[in-house]
Amino acid sequence: MSRFGRWLSRLLKRVWPPRAGHGAELDHSRHEPVAMTPGGWRPGVTGLAVQAALAGSGAVVVQIFVNFVTGEETNLLVGAAALLALLVSAWLWYRWQGGRPPAPDPPLELPGPPPDTLPPDVSGFVGRRAQLDEVVNLADTKPAIAAVGDRGVGTSAFVLHAAHLLRSRFQDGQVYVDVRGSERRPLTSAQVLDRVCRALGLPPPRSRKHSDLDAASETLRSWLGRKRTLLVLDNVDDPDVVTPVLPNSSHSLALLAKSTTAMDLDAVHPVSIDALSTDEAVELLAQAAGRDLVGGDARSALELVRLFTGQPLAIRLLGQQLVKHGLTVENLRRAMATLTNQPRYEQEPDAPALRELWDTSDLTYQDLTPAQQRMFRLLGLVPATEIGVVAAAALANLRPTQARRVMAGLASHGLLEVETYGRYRLRKLLAGSARLHLKAETRAQQERALLRLARHLARAATTHAEALMPSAWHEAAERKAAHDWFVSEHDLLFRLVTNWHPPDVTVGDGATAAVEQPPEPVQRWLHRTAVALCVWYAEEHRLTEWHDVCRAILEMPIATGDSSVATWAHNELGAVYRQQGDPITACDELTRAVRQQHQPRAQAAQVQANLGLAWLDRLAWHDRGASHEAMFHLDTARWLSSEPYGRALHHLALSGVYLHLRDHEAAQYHIGRCLDIFDDLGDQRGLAAAQNNLGLALWLRGDHADAEEYWERARNDYTGLGDTAGMARVRLNLAAMLLDVAPRRTGEAVKLLQESLQLRDTSPDTLGTGLCHLHLGDAYAQKGESRAAREEWSQAEKIFHELGAMSGYEEAARRLARHEHDR
Repeated sequence: MSRFGRWLSRLLKRVWPPRAGHGAELDHSRHEPVAMTPGGWRPGVTGLAVQAALAGSGAVVVQIFVNFVTGEETNLLVGAAALLALLVSAWLWYRWQGGRPPAPDPPLELPGPPPDTLPPDVSGFVGRRAQLDEVVNLADTKPAIAAVGDRGVGTSAFVLHAAHLLRSRFQDGQVYVDVRGSERRPLTSAQVLDRVCRALGLPPPRSRKHSDLDAASETLRSWLGRKRTLLVLDNVDDPDVVTPVLPNSSHSLALLAKSTTAMDLDAVHPVSIDALSTDEAVELLAQAAGRDLVGGDARSALELVRLFTGQPLAIRLLGQQLVKHGLTVENLRRAMATLTNQPRYEQEPDAPALRELWDTSDLTYQDLTPAQQRMFRLLGLVPATEIGVVAAAALANLRPTQARRVMAGLASHGLLEVETYGRYRLRKLLAGSARLHLKAETRAQQERALLRLARHLARAATTHAEALMPSAWHEAAERKAAHDWFVSEHDLLFRLVTNWHPPDVTVGDGATAAVEQPPEPVQRWLHRTAVALCVWYAEEHRLTEWHDVCRAILEMPIATGDSSVATWAHNELGAVYRQQGDPITACDELTRAVRQQHQPRAQAAQVQANLGLAWLDRLAWHDRGASHEAMFHLDTARWLSSEPYGRALHHLALSGVYLHLRDHEAAQYHIGRCLDIFDDLGDQRGLAAAQNNLGLALWLRGDHADAEEYWERARNDYTGLGDTAGMARVRLNLAAMLLDVAPRRTGEAVKLLQESLQLRDTSPDTLGTGLCHLHLGDAYAQKGESRAAREEWSQAEKIFHELGAMSGYEEAARRLARHEHDR
């Protein structure tokens, strides 16, 4: 080698000295550096050869360059070979310098006895026989098994009991890790890996770097693949946290207690853990209380455990409370029922045992973030029903995105049930716990939260109700969206309005206790919600809820202090009673509405119109004196009303009056007026009603073919609207005409009357129901079926008598008497 080569070699050694592997320092006193890479190269000769090759090839290249400068001839092939040798030597140098020592194989044996960190077995374990058999049978073939279920259903107790049943099979150690952490903060994957490695005596990860974590995970899995070890991983909410410690062979087994909200792992076999059955829950309560439950105790225990939906932890703690406080099961059941069912705004009862129970069993509450705890508390103000994210955001004064994260967190802790369309339901029993925690909120904070919720729901309900109003035309898509919104929010709206008790409520032994009503601003917003709800109820013909909402508003103090609120409620109740076929009670309610003072003009017009329609219903019972009352109130309403829809309704009602008076010309005049207005408004329901009345007028005039044509149009319109009451009316009218003018079509009339009765089947009996039976009797009599005719007339007589429709009752009785005479 030339002088330049030797000089370059010394220079490279000084500028680029050899380095030790990762995490080690080179010992210059030794001729052999530390081991290189997992490739198996050894120190000493190999390392010196690489240095020599690099230095030599570098010297050759430099020598060629010098020869070129000085003019000496050089073989190009030699130069190329020297350059290639330089590149190969540099690559070998890089591999040698950058290597790290391989992870040593874990020892086959560890000093000391096998680790055993399992907590004690669950005493008095009840049920889960099929699931336990499944785990025991799969323990030798599956590397990981997860008990999957809702929070509080007993997955932790299940895996711990299963672990104690299997511990004899895993003689090399049993390790328990609570993934949720003793400090109530979930462990990270690195912390879980560190705890498992230390428990088994294996080297823990050197650092939190991915390379070190991967190396420690491989070492652990290598150990688990050669030993019989049992891992119990409790409270696993995120499977990714425990993935590094899961065995990859069936020599060892990992048992996981996992939430249903956690993601599934392909390598984990799931075992579903459902709530305890009622009998199992009673057995668990008896074992925890240390007593036999017989007779009345057994019946009380049956009702008590149903409140807890078969959750073992809560039931076990209940049994402990029975022992600690010396209570009977019946005493505890009564106290729990009081706590669960009492009004949302009432002060909590003094129940020390229950308070201690919540403090003991409600450990999940301590795991929540402050925002989640506050949301859980405020849900105690809301009836135990579904609630959407936007409504929850209004309740807690959060943005919807924030509320969505908070509600998802509460669901992951098992406090809420996840419903469809991103809605949530507070577990029934936890409503009492939420109200107890609500003590952390001041009275002013509670009132503001309730006000925000009521205001949000009232505004949204009013907006959607406007799309259902018959006085204005709306796109079909808008109406459908409004309908869908009321369907999804109805339970919350209805319960929120009707949840308040009247001022005096009987609590037992004839005593009464004052129950506080919501604040006056909240009552105002609840009234607005009720107004919107009743628009939807009228559209859907939901008479029971319609009635309950109106009664709830009348029981609030604002109905006494504000006459417009009372007027609205009595008017709505009158409409309900009219729909139920009780015009006498409807007239009473509407008369109360008329007597209220200081009514706005539009409201007074609506009340007068409804009262006129109620008297028109009484006219249908052939009460001739009612015609004057009906026309008076309808004319008053027409004078008070200025908007087109109100005028159309008044003309429609007046046409009904003249039809009953057999004045078909006046009836046709008013029908023509209302048809024009309904057509301009695009109101399909109004058009159908007007066409039905027009069919009656044409029948009176003798134009039977035209009458049938208009009834067919009305039937199609009612069918398109899904209005079963209107469809039933049209069929009744057409059948009555066929029986009167076309005896040959008696069979068709019978079919129409039977269809009309089927459409009325879900509603209370009305005058129309009685008329259907009356005409069916006439039809069967025409066909010569006397027995069937007598049964139908008897049914009609019974209905008319119950309704107080004496003229209809007399008609049915007259037919029965004539039939008996003819026999």
